[in-house]
Amino acid sequence: MTATRLYKEWIGIKSRCRNPKNRSYDRYGGRGISICNEWYDSFEIFRNWALSNGYADNLTIERIDNNGNYEPSNCKYATSKEQANNRRSNIQIEYDGKKYTLLQLAELFNLNYGMLIRRYNYGDRGERLLRANGTDRQKKRGEENNKTKITEEIAKEIKISLENGIKQSELARKYGVSKYLIYDIKRGKTWTWVK
Repeated sequence: MTATRLYKEWIGIKSRCRNPKNRSYDRYGGRGISICNEWYDSFEIFRNWALSNGYADNLTIERIDNNGNYEPSNCKYATSKEQANNRRSNIQIEYDGKKYTLLQLAELFNLNYGMLIRRYNYGDRGERLLRANGTDRQKKRGEENNKTKITEEIAKEIKISLENGIKQSELARKYGVSKYLIYDIKRGKTWTWVK
């Protein structure tokens, strides 16, 4: 059975738990994850457990407790989607008294997962995090926008300086901003209401 997927899975588990030269060792054996002796010593015992616990070629072994060991009481077979929801790196959100990953919430609310991550990283929480796509899109302008680099007064000065022929690079240095901001003001992409 050495050519089977199951055998290769067994070899992989043993290696990442006990072989410091394995590239994944740091995430498994290096942080204390081990394989029980019963499985380590016998592929036949591991194979019998796997076949009686839902093994299929489209599934992979998953540790129920991500910090627990590879042993019969802590393992099951799962789809890649289920595996993705059990990663240590997942962001856990409490919603309606239950914990969800961002991926689970994206599916539950039919939201784009990447957008949900961006919202979370931006600081959105609760209803604001889970709002429907396309809602609340009005951006604050000018000094009301917490990302602005200049004040309305400086925007006026920049416009006057541009009209007087001052170079964009010189204005960027003077005000400590990027030349792209000066370019956007000149082209009328930002601060359009300032006269």
